[in-house]
Amino acid sequence: MAAFDPEPSALRRLARAAGVADAYEASGRVQRPPDSTLRAILTALGHACEDDAAAASSLRLLRRRAWMRTVAPVSVVWRADDPTSCSDSDRSQHPTSCSDSDRSRAPGPPTVTVSAPVDVVPTVTMTLEDGTRRQVPPPVWGGTTGSDTGARRRGAVTLPSDVPLGYHRLEVTTADEKGTCTVIVAPDRAPEVAFGRRWGWMLQAYAVRSTASWGQGEYSDLGALAAWAAADGADFLLINPVHAAAPVLPREPSPYSPTSRRFADPCYLRVTDVDGYDLMDVDTRRRWEALPDALAPDADRVDRDAVWRTKRTVLWRLYERMDATQRRALAAFRAEGGLALQRFATFCALAEQHGIPFTVWPHLLRDPRNDAVVAWTDEHEDVVAFHAWLQLLCEDQLRDAQASARGAGMDIGIVHDLAVGVAAGGADVWALPDEFARSMRVGAPPDAFNQLGQDWGQPPPLPGAMRTTGYRTQREVLSASLAVGGGLRIDHILGFSRLFWIPRDGVPADGTYVRYPADELFAVLTLEAHRAGAVVIGEDLGTVDDRVRRQLRRRGVAGSAVLWFEVDDTTAHGRRDAARYPRSALASVTTHDLPTATGWWDGSALRLRDELGLLTEPLADAQRRQADDHATMLALLRAHGALEEDMTDVRARVVAMHQFLASTPSALVAAALWDGVGDARPPNVPGTVDAYPNWRLPLAAPDAVGPVPLTLEALTHGAWVDDVVAAIRGARG
Repeated sequence: MAAFDPEPSALRRLARAAGVADAYEASGRVQRPPDSTLRAILTALGHACEDDAAAASSLRLLRRRAWMRTVAPVSVVWRADDPTSCSDSDRSQHPTSCSDSDRSRAPGPPTVTVSAPVDVVPTVTMTLEDGTRRQVPPPVWGGTTGSDTGARRRGAVTLPSDVPLGYHRLEVTTADEKGTCTVIVAPDRAPEVAFGRRWGWMLQAYAVRSTASWGQGEYSDLGALAAWAAADGADFLLINPVHAAAPVLPREPSPYSPTSRRFADPCYLRVTDVDGYDLMDVDTRRRWEALPDALAPDADRVDRDAVWRTKRTVLWRLYERMDATQRRALAAFRAEGGLALQRFATFCALAEQHGIPFTVWPHLLRDPRNDAVVAWTDEHEDVVAFHAWLQLLCEDQLRDAQASARGAGMDIGIVHDLAVGVAAGGADVWALPDEFARSMRVGAPPDAFNQLGQDWGQPPPLPGAMRTTGYRTQREVLSASLAVGGGLRIDHILGFSRLFWIPRDGVPADGTYVRYPADELFAVLTLEAHRAGAVVIGEDLGTVDDRVRRQLRRRGVAGSAVLWFEVDDTTAHGRRDAARYPRSALASVTTHDLPTATGWWDGSALRLRDELGLLTEPLADAQRRQADDHATMLALLRAHGALEEDMTDVRARVVAMHQFLASTPSALVAAALWDGVGDARPPNVPGTVDAYPNWRLPLAAPDAVGPVPLTLEALTHGAWVDDVVAAIRGARG
């Protein structure tokens, strides 16, 4: 970015060194955030910069950091035949991808850089993840430098070449200093999908209700749905995030704004499958199962408030009646869950009493480290234990759903979706007070599609805190989803490289990008995926840093290919031919934030945006542009042989799109279940909150009188579904 500012101020030099963009490109134009934004972000990152003198001083400290600290907090060792893998990921002044900075390094034994005063030989010890101690030779010293406290030197210690995969601890100690480095030994690639041209369904799990459901799709429904899909040859179900929402009313409808990404949402529990339910007396069960109309399988909305009120009452009764075996299982689960589970359960209990966000709680309860929180927890132990028990139930039912999917013949099974962030006033931000920039929000800059930009209202994680803890929280987040499924889709995987920070009092136009240690984050990802034996998909749509896409390819993470966006100016129709689709990718017609295929073809999606006031041009102009898009799509489908000239009805076009995608070399093809049944309504319309029932619509089939909600059992009778399945199976071979 230096070319944009030939004589940058000390503030802007500090920003660049700290990984904060003092200029960035959006929609082909260079944007320069104001100095106030840079100061706010740098302050949140821990760099003093109230004036030029302070910024210059912070810059000097930052440039000397590698010399002054005993050892970097994290080092990555890649395990594979990768000549470009790097062993020490903290060589630069701020975290970057090793694929750029170390491309010329020759392969050799892994090393970690250390620093100590001249003439001082530190003690270096290595403790493996399993507690085993390993011998490490003394450092081999290199250059020296002067400092206010005396001369220092840097060197490298060579790690044992047979260190196993895992998270290990390297300690460097002198009489006056002690540094700890988390050594991440990771496979250089995540488990990849065998290129067997697999396909599956993507769906909103809450929207697919069975006749046994209480108001929404449930974890047990996923197992039944997987068995149904596997019978037609599907290998996976890609579902929306089922992260935990705060246990208060009104319930947060968006699965992408959870209170925690480390825990699951008990709203999806199948209450009747909980141990002890069948032991309740008949009259009690009959009373519980006399559900209100809002929870009926044919209700036209998913009413999460009614779902939670009903389920919470029944679950509490079952919790009170647990037997000794169940209580021992809960005690073991809590011991294994440790501090993370304890704080989450405590947050849930506190939220039920004091509401959300936690910033409205009594002052002494706003920090989980306060003695007042410990005392409150002791007084409300039953409620805290109840919320921990709900997580045990969630884990059991999710594991059962994955086992059902694999048992039905799916090679992958349930693919979970990882949201990009968490609610500002939620459990994770409360439980991890040092790990989020609470004065900032994550979003996206203004562009041609969102002229005001996007503000997601979620606080960004602090890159330095990530590294200081050895990525403890990121490991917990990833393993939570990978442990109960066969794959993971990572929403906005751009966040592995950079996130767009917006100051609390600013608007998106005031924000800028902050860089993250991509190489280290990918090491955590590949290691966790390897341990789970799960495939990983990165949502890399839109403006994505090239380094991220290089990392996706190098690390065995599939990208995303959405039919709407796959353009190619070299073809007659301007769209990418099937043969040129990426091989390592999940190909789909649409996503949860885009129109359904039916709604796109019949024009209802465009009319809806007009009714909601979301168009930036007259409807007639937008319809003319959409007609042009329809024409190019028809030309593509006909050139490919997926659609004949006289096949003009919407259903034939939707089927043809899936036949086209299934014929591409992409390893995975996902058909949206709402397209499979011909539902024209999108699950979500970005830019709206209550003007449209985002995340509240059940799966429905078109009918002369309007959409008719479908149960899971009714899917076996859908002609649209049969046609889509036949097209995909025929093309996938």
